[in-house]
Amino acid sequence: SGRRPALKEKKEGGNVMTMTRTLLTAAVLPILAAAGACGDDTEPGGNGNNQPGAPTSITTVSRGAIDGIGSIVQNGLEFETGDFTTVTGDDNPSLSDLQEGMETEVHGGLDDNGNLTAGAIEIEEAVRGPIDTPLTNGVLVVMGQTVLVSDTTIIDNNLNLSTATAGTLVEVHGDIHPGGSIIASFIEGKTAPITYSVRGYVTGTTATTFSIGTLTVEVTGTTDVSDMPSASPTAWTDLLVEAKSDAAPVTGTLTA
Repeated sequence: SGRRPALKEKKEGGNVMTMTRTLLTAAVLPILAAAGACGDDTEPGGNGNNQPGAPTSITTVSRGAIDGIGSIVQNGLEFETGDFTTVTGDDNPSLSDLQEGMETEVHGGLDDNGNLTAGAIEIEEAVRGPIDTPLTNGVLVVMGQTVLVSDTTIIDNNLNLSTATAGTLVEVHGDIHPGGSIIASFIEGKTAPITYSVRGYVTGTTATTFSIGTLTVEVTGTTDVSDMPSASPTAWTDLLVEAKSDAAPVTGTLTA
């Protein structure tokens, strides 16, 4: 069906810290630059008019909030995008869905003309679901997660957060911290049907449940745990994980 796992361990720090990882050694860079000079208009990695193309190899992985749109600006890097860029996430996202403040992981490298381009972008929201407690004194509770909203938080035009009531569906991006708190960088309104999702640190485990913030996540015999280090929640304490469901939480419990 192509559905993403319902439970997934986030192994590289998730949204906890801004990170850029360069995979290419300095000795290889001149080789790529020289290869770019030989490109022609038919190559998938660029053309003679210096139009951006697909990276010849993935050399840089950047994770954090988007600082600029058009090209993707993140962590001081500017990635050119185009038809060669794939965007992954829930509910079939595309390049046009990306906005400043969204947390993403960008996989990029140099194309044949030496442009830094994005081959793949993964959207990494912190929580997507209903508001539990409306905004009060800069604090919003969404699906058991405490969302801290400040003057630097970007609020999408499709959402009036000051009047949003309990049950309003939203998607929140930002830095995730233990205990279920999120320092929000971007918030937008959503319309059902959606994939309900939450990322955070595991606490309060039992044989079939665990907690992220005050949200209880239930693991059943049909839950996809293939991306987890073991099948039992009792071994997941303190892991940073992602839980998803097609169904809304019921009385504070999300069935993954």
